[in-house]
Amino acid sequence: MCKILKITLIGACICSVFGNELNAQTVAGEWYTPLLNKLLHLTISQDSIAFRKCSFGIEMQDYGYVDRGFKIEKMMEDYFVVSNSMDTIPAFYWMNFSLADGKNNLNVESLNTSFSSIMEVEQAIKLNVLEPISIVLLDKTALAKIREEHDIASMTVDDFKHFALKLMALDDNNDKQQDQKFILSYLNVESTGRIVLADLGFNALVKGNEMDAMFDKFSEHPETEALFIKMIGNGK
Repeated sequence: MCKILKITLIGACICSVFGNELNAQTVAGEWYTPLLNKLLHLTISQDSIAFRKCSFGIEMQDYGYVDRGFKIEKMMEDYFVVSNSMDTIPAFYWMNFSLADGKNNLNVESLNTSFSSIMEVEQAIKLNVLEPISIVLLDKTALAKIREEHDIASMTVDDFKHFALKLMALDDNNDKQQDQKFILSYLNVESTGRIVLADLGFNALVKGNEMDAMFDKFSEHPETEALFIKMIGNGK
């Protein structure tokens, strides 16, 4: 009986380790999301996660520095328990990723709270029950396809209506968490509109002045002025 129990426990441990490695390998790689005038570049390896910035251009020139870097301490299903090498006092955090339709979704609550031990992080993960607001991360193949999509200057009134309504629907879905402040909220705010544009078939990898020109066009159009004001109101 003891021998059978020992074999069972060893097998469970092996499955657990294998499951963690498999998930790490699945989300491991280079991931990007469009911000105001640049791309956020996330590198996920087997033992670390690094935040960088790079240009919109095809060459995707890296800005040459790491904004934030984290060591992966352990994994709990879709959660990474990480530590920040730059903290003077040891601190631990959790990050949550989920893959869907070729996209890697980063939970906006990631990195929001620091903990003094890995055990504290584990307990916090178990208590985390909110449906996450996600920051959509894309791979290089997806970015290349976006660059081939329609110029946003060619957007029609109907196109803008689809864009505004979809963006407002996302805001409504996130209403229950709008009053909460997250460290990564700025990524969600800056990237969501561009992700929606890309989903509608437009090249969203453009500088802020081109986005502003498109918004100016529809903010003054008689068929979309009211919708534009409502959309901006939702975003505030």
